[in-house]
Amino acid sequence: MSSFNSAQSPTRSHYQRMANLGGLRGRSLDLVRGGVFNLPVNAIQALANDPDVLYLAPNRPVQMTGADEYEATVGGDAAQSYGWDGTGESVAVIDSGISDHPDLHDPGTGVSHVVYSESFVPGLDASDQYGHGTHVAGIVAGNGQSSGAETARTAKGTQQPPSSEWPPARIS
Repeated sequence: MSSFNSAQSPTRSHYQRMANLGGLRGRSLDLVRGGVFNLPVNAIQALANDPDVLYLAPNRPVQMTGADEYEATVGGDAAQSYGWDGTGESVAVIDSGISDHPDLHDPGTGVSHVVYSESFVPGLDASDQYGHGTHVAGIVAGNGQSSGAETARTAKGTQQPPSSEWPPARIS
């Protein structure tokens, strides 16, 4: 990934420079004024010396962490050691939106754990265009079934409220 020192997304000139270095263009990353490119190793130094290049990120391998790692990171293990499991709690996720994802549904009934959503951006709905809000909601209340996990949410005891219950015990 390369991020450029320009006020706009990569230009035709940026793409041509990458091609001249033997690079193959991947996808554009307009949000960070960058793009994904596959470059020969011997072209990296030339690219790093380009005054238009702000940042280079190598293609690093990633892997899913185990539940014991992420649960401790957010303090879920400490809360659960006191018997707190999220039962009866409401959680608001104010982020990039929340997409309708199977991990955010009750596996038995299929009812969504998301009880309310609203966009604060004029002209956009509350669906997640970037994925981060859905990711955060999954940490809080996801069931983990899409990844084969038995349970993935930090607040393990939260339940879908009856329609007459307010405030809801789920993500809003």
